[in-house]
Amino acid sequence: MDLRCWMTNLDHCIRKIPVIYLAIPGSHDSMTFSINRSSGVAPDCEKAVRLFLKLGPLAKRVVIGWSVTQTLSVTEQLNHGIRYFDLRVAKNDKDDKFYFTHGLYCQHINGGLNELSEFLAENKKEIVILDFQHFYDFTFDDHQKLHKDIQMLFKNKICPFPNKICTVTLDWMEKSSYQVVVIYRSDAGIGQFWPSDSFPTPWPRKTETRQLLPFLDSVLARRDKCCGLVLQCVLTPDNGFVICHLCGNLRESCAKPCLHGVLPWLNHQHAGMEHENPGVNVIISDFIEQNNAIFCKNVIALNNRLSNIFVNTPD
Repeated sequence: MDLRCWMTNLDHCIRKIPVIYLAIPGSHDSMTFSINRSSGVAPDCEKAVRLFLKLGPLAKRVVIGWSVTQTLSVTEQLNHGIRYFDLRVAKNDKDDKFYFTHGLYCQHINGGLNELSEFLAENKKEIVILDFQHFYDFTFDDHQKLHKDIQMLFKNKICPFPNKICTVTLDWMEKSSYQVVVIYRSDAGIGQFWPSDSFPTPWPRKTETRQLLPFLDSVLARRDKCCGLVLQCVLTPDNGFVICHLCGNLRESCAKPCLHGVLPWLNHQHAGMEHENPGVNVIISDFIEQNNAIFCKNVIALNNRLSNIFVNTPD
């Protein structure tokens, strides 16, 4: 499987299936790979964590261990098959610029977005879904500026929100020269961007896989056939969990056991709309490179079954 070009290599009949019925691997808190010891405290940092950070460098090291969810750069994630990016943005008062964030400031947004643009320029049949999930310390003018920055960078590659979401297929996007779907989860979202309800993303808030899997099943059972869906295959440590695993980190204490439990569940899923059973769409995970990117490979492989399945798309 060529993860870098997996969409390009899909069977032609699959490229005619609505994007909301494809199985697409994504990364959770996609830009946290750039967090390091020099990263400043961001607006989304909880009060308890801010107080803990005052204890010094050792506390900062602990916080980093629970803030970083990805170790691969944007280009490396793309090369591993990731096509959905979970983005949280904050304004930094020190320079009045926008940064990605997860408790601590990540890189400036231009860095990651430029990498995405360069990849798309080299891979015309690949698309990405950019999900701007949260905005911190944003004014209406800030939203206007971010809109302009996104539009200036991706220009005609941005796929406008359609009247019927089921008309958006990889084949149609290629013919229209569209490569970017921008989901903008704010009332300030305007223009070409897709609204939040076009891709629901229920948050599990679970600390154990045995609680996570029933949640995912219940979300799938209620899936709206006329919308996309983001399934979060991640565990969410609360403050109590972190205190009990203070010498651990998110990768060892959450991501590894989560992947171990999710893979068997994932192998029983399907893409598309098989009869009346809703299939998966976007599925996100932490540390997507684990076990030689087995998560990405298994999600993408679900699409190979579609060529032998009648996909019932609503009118």
